[in-house]
Amino acid sequence: MSLIWAIETGLWLLDKGILIPSRVVDSISRQVYSLFRHGLDELRDRCLNQRPINDLIPLLSCV
Repeated sequence: MSLIWAIETGLWLLDKGILIPSRVVDSISRQVYSLFRHGLDELRDRCLNQRPINDLIPLLSCV
């Protein structure tokens, strides 16, 4: 369940326009994190810094 929530959060961040960090290696831009890691970092940040997660709870629904 947490795997899906992290991936859905990563997709939600992309929909909001928050891009996955990237770096340039050998003149090619590559993603530093995966979609899963991007979402997991957001969930972790919200939990540890006591930021609200109410807007992320609907991502768990099947609707």
